[in-house]
Amino acid sequence: MSLASLAEGFLLKLAALIFIAGLAARVLFVLIRRSRGPHSTALKSPVLGAAISQVSWVVPRPGFLRRNPARTALAIALHAALFGILLFEPCHNVYIWEELLGTSWEPFSSEAADILSIIAALALAALLADRLFRRTVRAVSKSSDYFTTGLLEAIVITGYAASHSYGPEAMHEVHMLLAEAFLIYAPFGKIGHAVTFFIARALHGAESARRGVTP
Repeated sequence: MSLASLAEGFLLKLAALIFIAGLAARVLFVLIRRSRGPHSTALKSPVLGAAISQVSWVVPRPGFLRRNPARTALAIALHAALFGILLFEPCHNVYIWEELLGTSWEPFSSEAADILSIIAALALAALLADRLFRRTVRAVSKSSDYFTTGLLEAIVITGYAASHSYGPEAMHEVHMLLAEAFLIYAPFGKIGHAVTFFIARALHGAESARRGVTP
């Protein structure tokens, strides 16, 4: 069995299975922790509180913007670029959404995908440098933070290289293996908050509203 068939077949399915099962377990854990029923009459609508809580986190608080304008801008640019690459990069549209899931949509042009890849790579490098050289950020950073940032950087760079046929012939397989490593790691690392955050945020907003507090 070749490396390409292994990366595109068994390992991809295994990584996807671990990713889905791991995230499902994390979601279940969050729901169980928050499963205690209310013990008093709701003062405000829990549904409205959950909705407000979801919307409010999108806009950074003014105080945080004033203290960390560059880091805030980098984080927003990074998340937008990564989601854009995942959903609309032409190769992803074929290999992930069309072949694996049986659905597709109009992808970005190759030029737009390249711009997003460059933005993501530069933002990841800048955030990694911030962790390394800013004392306050380095003090609260863990080895897993560096590992996640480095792994994402490697995925973005190898994906860009593979789409342009740069580097060795196996660059596509290297990119896929790195992505599969990320899928296996994600449910057990901080990056898993990409899914559980929304659920926890909604539950927190609903509980706050029930107590009469604006989320």
